[in-house]
Amino acid sequence: MAEDKKIAQLNQFVQKLLASHADQWGTTAYVQEDMGFYGSIVPFLDLQDDQSWIDLGCGAGNLIAFVRRSSQPMIIGVDNNPYMLTLAGARFDQAGLATDGHYPYTININPNTFGIRIEPKIQSGYKLSRDKINLVVDDVRELTALKHYLNGDRVDLVTSVFCVAGTQGKYEPGFSQENIIALIDPSSKESVHRMNQVNTATRNAVFAQAPKLLKPGGHLAYIDRIHPDSTDLRLTLDIPPEMELLEARTQMFEQPDKEGLTELVTQAGKITNQARFVFYKFQYQP
Repeated sequence: MAEDKKIAQLNQFVQKLLASHADQWGTTAYVQEDMGFYGSIVPFLDLQDDQSWIDLGCGAGNLIAFVRRSSQPMIIGVDNNPYMLTLAGARFDQAGLATDGHYPYTININPNTFGIRIEPKIQSGYKLSRDKINLVVDDVRELTALKHYLNGDRVDLVTSVFCVAGTQGKYEPGFSQENIIALIDPSSKESVHRMNQVNTATRNAVFAQAPKLLKPGGHLAYIDRIHPDSTDLRLTLDIPPEMELLEARTQMFEQPDKEGLTELVTQAGKITNQARFVFYKFQYQP
């Protein structure tokens, strides 16, 4: 009984963290809009109306909303925080964009280790829409629900924009599924170490999944925030040989001065309002 009570309390705790994370990320995403970040990505993607696109780690749907301003591809947004998808759906509704949200899930807690896992509930009979924005809850390292709904179909473009957890060592509940320590004390050395391990696994999962999702000749656009002193993020990635690099560049963005919004980057205890991003475009050549 005591164990059941602890699991129930933990479940409630995780729900609150997921909701809190979605609210916080929604604020950060709007700051990035002011930085011109999402606007700079759209021409990089070069999406056409007759193409199909999966946005892994779509979050609050900011990039999707920007793309919809200029093109009408088939869109599938994937995130494993269902509260993020709820936020995205509300944003699309407000903008008059038709959506087809489908993100039932369960929170599984290991009674021995109290490790947490957020798993999608696959619904039989559900079909992806060509005209509406599809929203699916799933873990990028598995994509069980997404692959079920695709039913063998492949897409023209896969994007990954910040599809990682805590690049500054912060707790990101969407991907913190291995250990409860990160929930309790996200600033501890052990937590940061574990989150860095999850980050690496998630980044590599994006590249492992891309060949399974893309049509031959399809593109993977990988965009991430990096430390200003970093040289090439590819040195830390396991990139399959069939993913050929077409383009690589970095770009600095400056956060606008807005009261009440947290800074984007923290370096060795020093706060800065500048952030450096890397833009990679790969082509799938099986």
